[in-house]
Amino acid sequence: MSANFIQFLVNAIMMGTLVYMPMWFQGGLGTGAMEAGLMLAPLAIFWAFGSYLCGKMLVQQGIRVTSFTGNMILILCGAWLAAMQLTSSSYGFYLISSLLGISFGITVTLYTVVVQSAVDSSLSGVATATNSLFRSLGQMLGASVFGSYFNSRIVHHMATENLESADINQMNRLINASGTDQLPPSMLSQLRDILVSSIHDVFIVFLGLAIVCVLATLLLPKSNHSKANSVTKSQ
Repeated sequence: MSANFIQFLVNAIMMGTLVYMPMWFQGGLGTGAMEAGLMLAPLAIFWAFGSYLCGKMLVQQGIRVTSFTGNMILILCGAWLAAMQLTSSSYGFYLISSLLGISFGITVTLYTVVVQSAVDSSLSGVATATNSLFRSLGQMLGASVFGSYFNSRIVHHMATENLESADINQMNRLINASGTDQLPPSMLSQLRDILVSSIHDVFIVFLGLAIVCVLATLLLPKSNHSKANSVTKSQ
């Protein structure tokens, strides 16, 4: 059950990063959709490497060490994102994207193997389906909860900055880089600051969830070499 719980949190974080890192690029830095999408390319590429690394570590180090490694990388990425500023180099996001790919490759693969190895072979299909359910729930709730939190932070920062004349439609134009020319120049800088501050708040939540993932790792078995290895080899 602990593996499914961590899988849930990891996929919630993953969904959040896939939404808010490109949003920082488009709204905060004013880039186009193509450049924002390319920023996520290293995540997909290094995911495969993380999955390969998971298999090696699982055999040599066991379940808990492998989980700890993947989640510590996730904490590093969360702390790095929380420390990013509007003036930070965009290349930092490419490095974070690469590290996230390794982390997700390790953790998502690992927890699938863990739940499969925890049951009899006749129940492996049920275990895999349950794990997939937690992955889907994490992504769905992650998108909805983080979206609600992000919108609440937008409203909060707008009130703090006394931007009564601004509305959510103007923020939407900012996020859609092609719509920035429709915004008053005097308001553009303030809206960008509000957007980045709100995304920054979301990144702090990511960091907190990553810490929970590390703590939940203590609930996993230290090793289950015989069954986990057989599952890993069969995949």
